[in-house]
Amino acid sequence: MGVILLLALLACIPATIAKLKGHSFIAWWFYGVFLLVVALIHSLFLRKKPKNPEPVPVDMRGKVN
Repeated sequence: MGVILLLALLACIPATIAKLKGHSFIAWWFYGVFLLVVALIHSLFLRKKPKNPEPVPVDMRGKVN
């Protein structure tokens, strides 16, 4: 039981790193629970998500300009 609790707490590390970079905390927490070492390394190499991506202009026929 103690090992499971420790794993759940340690999974918060990659989840928090990913959250600070704009990704989902819950998804990364589950990733961290199942693959802690991989998730930790992966979260360190993540790029920040842009907050407001620029919209792509579309004309009236639905084609991208």
